[in-house]
Amino acid sequence: ASPDSFTLVLVVVFSNKEKQMHQAKRKVPSALGVYVELNTINQSYDELRWMQHPSASDAASMKQWCDALALNWRMRKCRVGPFCAGNKASQQLQTWVGSTHEVNTNEDLDDDVNAELWTEFIDQRNKGGKISSPKDISASSLYRHSDVVTNRAVHNAIPVKRISCRDSPIELIYG
Repeated sequence: ASPDSFTLVLVVVFSNKEKQMHQAKRKVPSALGVYVELNTINQSYDELRWMQHPSASDAASMKQWCDALALNWRMRKCRVGPFCAGNKASQQLQTWVGSTHEVNTNEDLDDDVNAELWTEFIDQRNKGGKISSPKDISASSLYRHSDVVTNRAVHNAIPVKRISCRDSPIELIYG
């Protein structure tokens, strides 16, 4: 969703019944997905793009694929990671799955939009090389209007007594 519009993009994935019933004479994808743009004012929608996956079929793999498609869409819209290199990447990396991080959010924001860094990655990947991403994308690059709070305390079962805002003097204090 955009802060200044009333539309949002949903990712919907579902299993392919034709594949499940094994009635297909041709090779069909195991799962299908679609990007749907929903206008919250008039409740109209547009199917933006259909995708297919050859092997996702159980709930866990479907969720992972859905999350990957949503992350890919967000990176493309924010022009971060490989998508900062322009149209060259958007066509070639439509199914690329990157990863994000929530720590040290202000330290590497410039690398998220460094076209030189990501162009080299795209070129190596297009040559068929199994190259890993030069870095994880900062969550702050994907959600510029939000303060990112990490889940490290939750994962480590540490009580959170204070949460500070990155760009504001506001602080929440518990206890």
